[in-house]
Order: sequence, then structure tokens, then C-alpha cells
Amino acid sequence: MRKSLLAFTATIMLFGCGEDASRSAQVSHDEAGAGRIAAVTAPETLAGDWRVVAINGEVLRETEIVNLSADESEIWWEPRCAGFVRQYVIEGNRLLLDPVSSDVPREVDGPPMPPPPVCLVAHPPRLSDIAEIFHEADHVQQTQSDIVGPSGLIISGDRGSIFMSPQ
Repeated sequence: MRKSLLAFTATIMLFGCGEDASRSAQVSHDEAGAGRIAAVTAPETLAGDWRVVAINGEVLRETEIVNLSADESEIWWEPRCAGFVRQYVIEGNRLLLDPVSSDVPREVDGPPMPPPPVCLVAHPPRLSDIAEIFHEADHVQQTQSDIVGPSGLIISGDRGSIFMSPQ
């Protein structure tokens, strides 16, 4: 199990390094080929319920995992009234993410500021890391793996990467 987790972490770090060639590479560990993780295709949509299980190659502790939901045009953290909602478009492996409102003020050299929340709830500690990565995200890759389940998504850009597994 430890060997599989180390290979999984190394693969996430490989995909988050920013090299296009690395994003489509296949990675295997142990001689029998068990536990192979391979980037396969770009997803057509992010629709579904997701668990962010790694940020910038760091596998998150269970208490740090952030659950996100998505439909064919938006991805969000529940409750939606808390203001973490992004519109997205996928074109091949290219991902375009924007805050829902074009009137959202931006910090200088930082991610967009969310609109004032309608409901006041505490955000998970790693949600700000996800928001920063989403701010510069420009690539999405679907993976297949027997370690993390049937598939997962890697979203990456200049500010880092996240790995999401289906819930």
C-alpha cells in the first residue's frame, strides 16, 4: 500500500510540473505493472461529485479533503451560497475557468475575490489553495487507475495542480 501511495504521489507531481509531454505520459510501477496510472484523455465535462485528494502533488489528509460538485457548465463547493462557484469550458485538454459573475473584483496579482457570500459558513482550509489554482488553471486531464478508482481528473496551470477523484 505504501509503495502504491508513493507511486500515486509521484504521478500527481509529474502531472503538476507544467510540461505538456509529461501530462500525456504513462507511468507504471513495480515489474508486474500492477497499480499503473495513465493519463488517457481530456474529459468532455467536469459534471459529477468530486473529492480533491491532492494539491500540487501532496496527498491530503482526510480532514483536508474538499468535496466539489459540477454540472456541464459550472463547478462549485457546497453550499453554493458561500460564493465558490466557477463557470468552465473544456476545449480538448484546455480548460477555461471564470468566476460566475464578470463583475467580481480581482486582487492585484491574485485570484478573483468571490462575491460576498449570501450565507456565512467557514470555508475548508484548502479551499483557498484550490481557488488559487483555479485562477490560473488551463489544462484538464482524465486518468485511469486501480489505485484511486475508475478515474480521476487533474486540473493544472501556472499556480499548481489538483487531483480529484470521483465521490
